[in-house]
Amino acid sequence: HEWMIASALPTWATLGFDTAAGRFRERLDSRGAPLDVPHRAMVQARQIYVFANAHLLGWHDGGASLAEQAMATLRRDFAEESAGETSFAFTIDGRGGVASTARDAYTHAFVLFAIAWLYRVTGDAALLTLAERTDAFIQSHLFDARHGGLFDAHPATTRTKRQNPLMHLL
Repeated sequence: HEWMIASALPTWATLGFDTAAGRFRERLDSRGAPLDVPHRAMVQARQIYVFANAHLLGWHDGGASLAEQAMATLRRDFAEESAGETSFAFTIDGRGGVASTARDAYTHAFVLFAIAWLYRVTGDAALLTLAERTDAFIQSHLFDARHGGLFDAHPATTRTKRQNPLMHLL
């Protein structure tokens, strides 16, 4: 508890947050310097949850603001809107350009998780719409209507189904 409040949250709120880009850094080296690697939507979603929850617990005063900034950037840099659906690219590069267009099931589960926790903080109805649009994408592109479960990604390159996306959606 003490480590989380005194060390982890402050580190990721400062060294681990790129204020110019408005998003969390993917990785830091042992000195706390950012590594130049693609940024995953899943990491952004996880950190949105962490800082939204930290705000609710009173563990980090700026948690709500960081979570809101990161959500705005997640939508700006990773999201693609189409016909009542929103999907999220797997990774972007350091400049914000899409590096992998795959739509990963595990990522989408974490995006829904992040939306739910940020909604608890803000009550912003636009987040509910985003959740509905994200779920619509999952239902139409990731859900296997014939055998149940979720395909690993869209476009599907394999019939593989991981348990983690299903666990997190549940």
